[in-house]
Amino acid sequence: MIKSKLVEFTRTLSKVELKEFGKYLEGMTLKKGKVFLLYQYLCKSYPDFPEKKIAKEYVSKKLFGGSKDSLKNLRDTMSNLYGFLEDFIVKKELEISESERNFILLKAIGRRKLDRFFFQKITSIQKDWEKEPLPGIEHLYHEFRLSKVCLFHPNYEISVSGNISYSELNEKMDRFYLSKKLYLLLGQYQTSSFVLPTDEKENKEQNFLIDNLLSISKLNRFQETPQIKLLSDLVEAFYKQDFSNFSKIKERFKASLSMFDEYEQKDLLTIVQHICYTKYIKEDVKYLAEFFDLYKLAVEEKLIFEQGYIASQTFINIVDVACSVGELDWAEFFVVQNGIYIKESVRADYVNLCKVKICMRRKKFESALEMLAFIDHLNPFFAIQVRPIQIQCYYDLGEEYEELFYNQVRAFKMYLSRKQELTEQVKLTLNNFLKFTNALQKIMISNGSISLDFLKEIENTQNVACKSWLLEKANELKKIPS
Repeated sequence: MIKSKLVEFTRTLSKVELKEFGKYLEGMTLKKGKVFLLYQYLCKSYPDFPEKKIAKEYVSKKLFGGSKDSLKNLRDTMSNLYGFLEDFIVKKELEISESERNFILLKAIGRRKLDRFFFQKITSIQKDWEKEPLPGIEHLYHEFRLSKVCLFHPNYEISVSGNISYSELNEKMDRFYLSKKLYLLLGQYQTSSFVLPTDEKENKEQNFLIDNLLSISKLNRFQETPQIKLLSDLVEAFYKQDFSNFSKIKERFKASLSMFDEYEQKDLLTIVQHICYTKYIKEDVKYLAEFFDLYKLAVEEKLIFEQGYIASQTFINIVDVACSVGELDWAEFFVVQNGIYIKESVRADYVNLCKVKICMRRKKFESALEMLAFIDHLNPFFAIQVRPIQIQCYYDLGEEYEELFYNQVRAFKMYLSRKQELTEQVKLTLNNFLKFTNALQKIMISNGSISLDFLKEIENTQNVACKSWLLEKANELKKIPS
């Protein structure tokens, strides 16, 4: 019974839903029957469902005695209860999805040939959508569906003033199709970076389809749809690998955010952030400010949450970017307000690490070093976060900490060479940080200054940790032209 559909589906119900399901069964006048008896038994085992207590032989004996028909009774009762559970789940989904409920209601009204109420309901739905447009690409399809249901009604022409033409219906279908196709192409980019087929013919066919899709989506009548306008810009940018119009894309993303549902918003945010990060890595550190602006928007719109949690890496990335652009008060407030949404098992370490980063940026280096003691140094993830902070603090504390600085640099190099679980990419990024920091330390201690060529080398190195900090320190030592 442990692997039965009944148990698996029941396991997904919340405590509130489980109680509601019981009331639903009572409303079906099943309280005194076998079905309700099995429901009550499952409630006692919820949510763990110990295997021994829900073994078929055990349950059949408990509920139906030890007769030869008890197993058959249990199978029949499970089947009946599962049927009611399916109906209950559908009912719950219809409560969530008002659009689907409306279409089912229209179908029911149409079958009963209540034409006046049928068209009244359509008008009511249209007015509600005009007053408060529903988010999501799928809503474009619902607009098409509603027009189709109306146009295809046998008494449409004599029952409705106004006119829905086939041309208008096709236009609505095209708007949905273009939006969905463009969105799925972006999904293809996320998973495969538009990896083209190896076969030349297949490659040309794919290019032909994308070229035509973009050409059609750029027509004026489709550019009036905000979803198509943004999505076509994004697909074109990735397809041509040309991100020069990032500022326009970012503003369109912010302006049309409410037109997409929660999942689409998160996907699009990730894609726009990817463009921004690419610009930052390849072109200019100034794009960190743009990156922060996107993170700030994500926090305000609660796009950083997944099932009530904030991913720990997302949390620390937000604080890193905020610190890099000098938004220390904002970062501090963010940590205080949102630290509770990190999973409890790692919460303390991540919150402390973020507080250390903020403390260091406030130039409270000795306090930051003291706070590092409360973070798990044995965990490789925290180790590669903590050690660069120690090195940065020793650097900023000056000559008195010179020996500690070099000791920590040597120790970290040794650590990176020995830790096999770290990827080569991570090691390269951190070793580049050590190389540049070491060079900066020598220049600073000797009261020297760096050349513009050295500054350019840091700027042009893509794989380097703490890049904004390195540039800040390098600029402090930059030669001033005489």
